[in-house]
Amino acid sequence: MKSKYGAKRVLVDGIKFSSKLEASYYSYLKSLGIKFELQPSFVLLEWFTDRFGNKHRPIKYDWDFSFYEGDQLVVIDTKWMATDLAKVKRKMFIKKFDDIELRWLIKYWGLWVDYFGNEKRKKVNRRNILWR
Repeated sequence: MKSKYGAKRVLVDGIKFSSKLEASYYSYLKSLGIKFELQPSFVLLEWFTDRFGNKHRPIKYDWDFSFYEGDQLVVIDTKWMATDLAKVKRKMFIKKFDDIELRWLIKYWGLWVDYFGNEKRKKVNRRNILWR
């Protein structure tokens, strides 16, 4: 099945990734020797029944990776572009899980860069570069 946004599924180490970018970050984390989790899922809004008796499923977001930096849990999502739905879910995540650090990353000229420091793919400056 073709992706709506043109991402190509990739198989690395027997694991199916939804994009080359995600697979690339997996390889990067593996090379660092960091212990990490794939596809951590967070419930942003629980099941609920509205006043008319209609049941609504929970709203979840599955991030690409999570790991600890010291005592701080960090979740990573790799993006080429952010959809409006992804931006809304990001806001919901930040509101509910304000103690967890969230990073959206893009790969720009071989560097992992914070997406929100570079939304328009403007010139990369030193403060936006997270890792080489």
